[in-house]
Amino acid sequence: MLFARHSTNWAGQGHRPDLLLRLGDRARQGRCDRDRHRDAARGLRIVRGGEHAQGHVHRRRRHLHERRWRSQPSPSPTVGFYGSWGAPAIFDLVTPNNHISGYGSTFMSGRLPFGQQSPFDVEDERMINGVNPDLLVISRSTQEDARTAVTPGTVLLRSVPSLTYTFRNEAGETIRSFTCGRADRSIYDVHTRSPRTVEDSAPGCDPWFNGYAPDGTELPDGRYTLTIDASTYGPSPATQAISYSVILDTQAPVISNVTVSGEGKDRVLSFDVIDSSAIAGIGFSATDDGKVVERGAEVYPTGRSEDGLVHIHFDVPLKDALTSIGGDPSTIYLHVWDWPVNGATAPVALTAIPMTSLALSREVRHARRGETPR
Repeated sequence: MLFARHSTNWAGQGHRPDLLLRLGDRARQGRCDRDRHRDAARGLRIVRGGEHAQGHVHRRRRHLHERRWRSQPSPSPTVGFYGSWGAPAIFDLVTPNNHISGYGSTFMSGRLPFGQQSPFDVEDERMINGVNPDLLVISRSTQEDARTAVTPGTVLLRSVPSLTYTFRNEAGETIRSFTCGRADRSIYDVHTRSPRTVEDSAPGCDPWFNGYAPDGTELPDGRYTLTIDASTYGPSPATQAISYSVILDTQAPVISNVTVSGEGKDRVLSFDVIDSSAIAGIGFSATDDGKVVERGAEVYPTGRSEDGLVHIHFDVPLKDALTSIGGDPSTIYLHVWDWPVNGATAPVALTAIPMTSLALSREVRHARRGETPR
């Protein structure tokens, strides 16, 4: 319903257009009962992520002595807002996909959404299509490229006097809370091709979460939800809140069913991996703690199965890994990392274990005629 309520200023004065426009997935027609001399709104469509409507107006006029209306197209377009006239539109939301520009309000890494690409892959915004909440994962891993903390990137559609950030666990208990002062409406930065977030533009606004409680104790694995509250300016402020979550995962992947088939450098390594997060990449080394070679990144993460875990099977040719390691090793080491860069290692035997000795015992046994020796 477009303009279902009348518009008033701060003193409660204004006009009542009574423009009634029924909207489906895409608005196509409507009618205006503003007065008996005009009827309007055909060909309207929703634009800019579900907040504005625009189109062309057809007016219908009638002289006092005429019985029928005469339609005349308006030379100017009509633009307006739709939705609940009294509801505040403070945040540019990520989900559903109705944000205006950039990626909306979510956890950010620079100017890109946090965790949407493999930590071992080169960041490329062309590879990001929306925000997958299952990839918003952090850990306490000390490995290189590990994702260990998140900071929100909040996009405002209007200026607000303050914002409150609250991180809660799955039981609803508050873990951390931050308050940021005045924040101006986000503007589009043509250099970064994205809107400026509150956290980048408001001095001293630095909310964050790293998997630790304020006293330094380690928090348990699980989902932690950030809620951001803000109110509009004016004598009768309205409040809006948005929420999205991050997953804390400190468990390494589980490697199983490791087998090697083939011969020489044409051998193929097969194995299975189970983890609560998507798998980010695999690699090889000559020793348990040696330099990793031939590390490959999983560009498209595998989704979760019905049990809520990620199950993935690998068949990896060993030719490149053996060439990079060099020599003729009898054992190499397989490395697997999940999305927040928790790592697991497993030895891979490449040659059969030789038989080093054969013990024989001599025993004298006399056999009778017709008896078969045993």
